[in-house]
Amino acid sequence: MDFTLLVGILIIFSIIQSVIGVGLLVFGTPTLMIMGYSFQETLSIVLPASICISFLQVLESSQSAKAFRKEFNIFCLPFVFLGLSLVLIMNEKIDLSIFVGVMLIISGAIRISKRLSAWLSRFILKFRKVYQVIMGSIHGLTNMGGGLLTLFSSSKLY
Repeated sequence: MDFTLLVGILIIFSIIQSVIGVGLLVFGTPTLMIMGYSFQETLSIVLPASICISFLQVLESSQSAKAFRKEFNIFCLPFVFLGLSLVLIMNEKIDLSIFVGVMLIISGAIRISKRLSAWLSRFILKFRKVYQVIMGSIHGLTNMGGGLLTLFSSSKLY
């Protein structure tokens, strides 16, 4: 792959993520996979960049946002790295497609079922830090943390 093209894609999606909160993972993952990168290669490119953007946003945010992001960075981000490291180390030894499929089914069920969504919101409010660890681990392993992050954000805000 052309290094310049890869850097250009990362810059464009990083700017989008900086402005609207998503970009590298939502748009960068499918783009890189379409370009021929494997799932593991894609995660090793987009997750560290996304984490850096999140960390930098902590430095520039309001006090209440700083507290939220600091907690998020302490309880979630290390587990994103841990999950990603596991994927990269186990590269060909584990098949994540079943795990990713299960996560897609769970995400769909949460979106469809108001009862399940309400239960998960109560769980998040009660066990916020545990949820962040789980969310970070799933995100690092599968890049399927976006839906979980949305639930976390809406539970935290409302």
